Amino acid sequence: MLLFAHELELLKYASWMHDMGKIGVRECILAKPGKLSAEEFEQIKNHTVFTREILGKIHFKREFRQIPEIAASHHENVDGSGYPRGIKGAAIPFFARIIAVSDVFDALTSKRHYREPMPLLGVLNILKEGTGAKFDPVCVGAFFKISLLDIARGINLEKAENFVIVSEDAELLKKYSLEDFYRVILSSEFSPAQSSVVEAFSKYYGK
Repeated sequence: MLLFAHELELLKYASWMHDMGKIGVRECILAKPGKLSAEEFEQIKNHTVFTREILGKIHFKREFRQIPEIAASHHENVDGSGYPRGIKGAAIPFFARIIAVSDVFDALTSKRHYREPMPLLGVLNILKEGTGAKFDPVCVGAFFKISLLDIARGINLEKAENFVIVSEDAELLKKYSLEDFYRVILSSEFSPAQSSVVEAFSKYYGK
């Protein structure tokens, strides 16, 4: 999946602003430590509507005018079961379909005030099982081609000031894609080389 520079800029800004509408959701719901009630979940879902309303009031340059539509559509599912509009397939902006995959990965691999990060195998299973229903197969396929090194860097972005991947680990992690690693952790037994990459990645996941 190759994108032009201006497309990457559009995707970058839309992804930065995709949850802006959460400022319209009560803090007690956003920070609730337990399971949300059906009513509370409906209020959470409104953040996509608020995102569109907020961003729709901004006068974007012509090349960024799709941002409100993209940002507000990241919870739409390709089978039409998502929200807020229940659109499906190609009706969902392509960049919103990309953000949908990365947003779920980020949410499940991040530490929250009410839970620890989900084990990586569980996260990847969710993405695989949701392919074709929730997620665009092209976007999931591209996501799984990302190097394990870039994944380790991505999930530690908030620690940028003091986060370092040692050179030996970096050399090892860049040899594996996320798909390669998924196949490794699916197996019940590891070769010495596979054990090394699992050990290396575990230093940077969920810490």
